[in-house]
Amino acid sequence: MVANEGAIEITLRDRLVCALALACALAAPFFVLAAPFFVLAAPGIKLAAPGIVPAPPLRVCADPALMPTSNDRGLGFENRIARIVAGDLRRDLAFVWAAERQGFIRRYLLAGACDVVMAVPVGLAPLGMSRPYFASGFVMVSRRAAGLRFTGFDAPWLARARIGVPALGDGGVNIPPAMALAQRGLGGRITGFAVLGGDDPQRRMVAAVADGALDVAFMWGPQAGYFARRYGQTLRVELLPADSVPGSQLIYGFAAAVRPGDAALRDAIDQALARHRADITAVLTDLGVPLAALPHSRGRRPD
Repeated sequence: MVANEGAIEITLRDRLVCALALACALAAPFFVLAAPFFVLAAPGIKLAAPGIVPAPPLRVCADPALMPTSNDRGLGFENRIARIVAGDLRRDLAFVWAAERQGFIRRYLLAGACDVVMAVPVGLAPLGMSRPYFASGFVMVSRRAAGLRFTGFDAPWLARARIGVPALGDGGVNIPPAMALAQRGLGGRITGFAVLGGDDPQRRMVAAVADGALDVAFMWGPQAGYFARRYGQTLRVELLPADSVPGSQLIYGFAAAVRPGDAALRDAIDQALARHRADITAVLTDLGVPLAALPHSRGRRPD
């Protein structure tokens, strides 16, 4: 009886083993097909689904030494905003470093060396541009203790002031505030700081105001605000009203620019910028960029 029971137990065990083996054999294709999905769920592992090609890196043209706009350490607002956008689009980020000089857009963006420039004045053509996402302009920098406020270029105190402006050289075009001062016969009150030639002329101009060598400086706002940060509350950076120099533009809206016809990328970047507007404003404020109200074109794509 025991032998028979043993025989029965062996027979049942064998049947169970055979049934399990058969079930595994039949189910094997399904486990193989399901394997990628189990792998995708594993922590820390990223695999593209079959047939899907990963998106290429987002290539951004940027200046390696033009703070607060950009630098090769990735500290400028263009660098930081590019990281926000690339993260939103779930694409890797690659910077293409090139000095922002004449021909920058043509030689790099339009030539295909990169996909986007993060901050371009609205209205440049021919470019595919996002909606403007911030605006800034020319400013007056002064010492708070002096109590000087901008009320117009005809203010009497300007005739006695020591004034600094960027000097663009014989072949350059003077900034609108410099032209307004010259038209009023105040050229003798002006000290020019050569923009070409390095040594951070914008930084030196702000330092001259802080040290009392100048009473005021008229200059581009983002650079003025960035260099004024190191002086705490000593300096006031005041945006000039848009109508301060008739016939000249003092406030500019900025947008991301792609190549003409790249509507899909333009729209994707546009949506990413809109989703992260608060984060972008925080980046600009952190770097001291004086922000103006966006131009009336807000809500319409400028191209």
